[in-house]
Amino acid sequence: MSRDDILSYDALIQQVRGLCLEARTGTIFIATSENHSVRIVMQRGEITHVVARGQVGMAAVASIKEISGGRLTYSEGAADGGKPQSLPRTSELLAMLSGEDQTPSGGAVTATLLSKLQQAREIIEAELTEYLGPMAAVVYNEMVTRIRQGKGPTTLTAAIDQLAGELSDPDKASRFKDSVRGRIKPDGRVTG
Repeated sequence: MSRDDILSYDALIQQVRGLCLEARTGTIFIATSENHSVRIVMQRGEITHVVARGQVGMAAVASIKEISGGRLTYSEGAADGGKPQSLPRTSELLAMLSGEDQTPSGGAVTATLLSKLQQAREIIEAELTEYLGPMAAVVYNEMVTRIRQGKGPTTLTAAIDQLAGELSDPDKASRFKDSVRGRIKPDGRVTG
């Protein structure tokens, strides 16, 4: 399947949603109007991998939300997306990409996440600083700003994954996630 015309962002997401509903297995390629590339790997209609602007997983999702449009090409057939990514369910992912609020209490969900992040901020920033130095605080604050705008992750796990996506080395990203998750409970409380 190939789309020769430049599609709006909303039309691109509708195309992705349609391929998911058709339970396709393959890879979606998007050449954005901003001259970047997006790759979405699907297995039987479930999104398993997302790559955009050199970022993977939830960090890539945040980058995708910033595009204005582009061209879409779909390649049918099994594709190896690389290491497994920690992504929300496909329905949640599509809702995030389309700007839909899946819960009537979206504000409460955001407030709860921000509260959890505040409890865990010291640990998250300390761990991130090991890899990014003084930029860690900037990266953390940018993510919190996107969450407040309704454009960021919606769970603590997704927030940690997004921050890990800022690290270019997959081994460092994995160590960061393991270390943070080892010190923070899913409710945001520090374990010790």
